[in-house]
Amino acid sequence: MFRKEGERIFVTRDGVEKVLPLQQWKTFNVYRRDTMPVAVGEHLLLTKNNRGANLRNGELRKVAAIDGDLITLDNGRQLNSSRALHVRQGYTVTSQTSQSHESVKMFGFLPVSSTSQVNVVQMLVTLSRPTREARLYTDSREVLLEVALRPGQGMSAVELIDGEPEPEVDLWQIGHNGGTTQKEAELIRKVQRSSQMMEIEQFCETVRKTANRETGMER
Repeated sequence: MFRKEGERIFVTRDGVEKVLPLQQWKTFNVYRRDTMPVAVGEHLLLTKNNRGANLRNGELRKVAAIDGDLITLDNGRQLNSSRALHVRQGYTVTSQTSQSHESVKMFGFLPVSSTSQVNVVQMLVTLSRPTREARLYTDSREVLLEVALRPGQGMSAVELIDGEPEPEVDLWQIGHNGGTTQKEAELIRKVQRSSQMMEIEQFCETVRKTANRETGMER
């Protein structure tokens, strides 16, 4: 943003000033400019396509060299830091971004607040990234075991016509927004689904054995 007059916001590009069409807010993106220290050997994650450098959104690259404003990556491509860059530190990535990437170790952080993004597809992607070691951290083992079995694909045409069944009461929401505490909600869930928990445990054990066999860690 260059300046503001009343309800109008002015932006500049290449020395040309224009009024930002706020009524067409779906046609543009807004970013906050910030600075980030970068050193040779660090990992960078591209957060937007860079046509000039022939780099794609989601690419994870290592800094090979820095010469003035030029940052050379491990694939030989260069970034000009004198201009705004859409990058961030690449030491943590989302499960979606991690697809097609491999790592020796994986430490997954899956708190209850992120369960809307967790399903069986996401779990398989996450657990198949490391070649030697995988660890998951959460603040509710019961909730994670439950949501990890949710289907990750959309509905078929037949399912869409038939309609979805009535959604099950989300006990975590009761514990989060109602008078029941989180621990009480989890205890209720545990009593109601003790048999289902056993099935989930068996599934997780199968996934673990499959991952170990694929990575050559099976004992």
